[in-house]
Amino acid sequence: MNGYMNGRMKKISARLMTIGMAAAVAILIGACASPTGSDPAAKGTYQDDLASFTQAVAEIEPLPAEPNAAEIYTYAITVETLAGVYGISNADVAAVVTAQITDEDTRALVLGVLDGSVTLMDLMVADTGMYQDAAEQVVIGLPLEEEIPPDSPIQTNGTPEIVDDGQRVGMEFDDAEDYLLIPADPANDLTHDGTIEAWLKPDVNVNWAGIIHKGTEPDWSDEGYSFQYDGSKQLMLALTGDASGQTILVHTTHVLATGAWSHVVATWDGDEVHIYVNGVDGVDEVGGVDRITVGFTSTLTTIAEHYPFRSSGGDVVVGTQIPGYPYRFDGVMSGIRIYDRSMEESEVLENYAE
Repeated sequence: MNGYMNGRMKKISARLMTIGMAAAVAILIGACASPTGSDPAAKGTYQDDLASFTQAVAEIEPLPAEPNAAEIYTYAITVETLAGVYGISNADVAAVVTAQITDEDTRALVLGVLDGSVTLMDLMVADTGMYQDAAEQVVIGLPLEEEIPPDSPIQTNGTPEIVDDGQRVGMEFDDAEDYLLIPADPANDLTHDGTIEAWLKPDVNVNWAGIIHKGTEPDWSDEGYSFQYDGSKQLMLALTGDASGQTILVHTTHVLATGAWSHVVATWDGDEVHIYVNGVDGVDEVGGVDRITVGFTSTLTTIAEHYPFRSSGGDVVVGTQIPGYPYRFDGVMSGIRIYDRSMEESEVLENYAE
């Protein structure tokens, strides 16, 4: 399963690299098809250009019967590039694509990319239920606004359901066996800086409930990072130092409101750690310093003393800590994003305001 996920994302990246090649080919075609010179008649007519464009689109490698996100996006961008070279109107581009692609669903997605109503992120979510965004350094983007596709590498356990309360759409985890497993990948192995962001609407706050947990071993031996509740139902972040081998706990005194949406962000780098709830930093303090303890002791420590953090080959669990254990989240989740970078307060506030 891990190789499948990694391979699928690499395939998307590789496919998207062909977009630049397609653009270069299209420019070459345009240069050959559009003679230069001072004689206007030598430039041909729009109908000549439309015919050349139609022929060029026909020569693009046809999409397979069930194209993936990268194939659809690459095809659409290639068509868009050709249209720009030949100066073809949007209406004629749509007509040519409609004539070329017989499958209604595939055609709609290609046309959506062309008119800007469908993004690469939309295609990736439709394909796998999640997305990655290299520009924003999102290693796991999980909107949870639609059911996870049946052939997704994400493993759905139990019967979590999509619900809409009129404020947000999210996935409801209301049974002990409800959780998601996202395959381990080097991208989601956060050994240095990281951020976990989500919208949460708990029905009941459960002691030690896992929200996002890296690792599945019942002895926690592969735990990388864990955003969860503590024994008093307060938000807490757990990280394990690579060199020290010690798990450190970043404490808050915040108990999430039940029956209401909260925007939560846990973010860290080599010097600082913050846990925001609705834009407010809630890390607890003792004597003016953050209450970060070595495990469940009262010994205070710092992020810097344990940085970088342990590498983990464990899957990412959404909705509980260890599968099969009772430490589960009870409620609705939406808009989960995991980044391999820390997040500034200004960005936290901007995302909260969305």
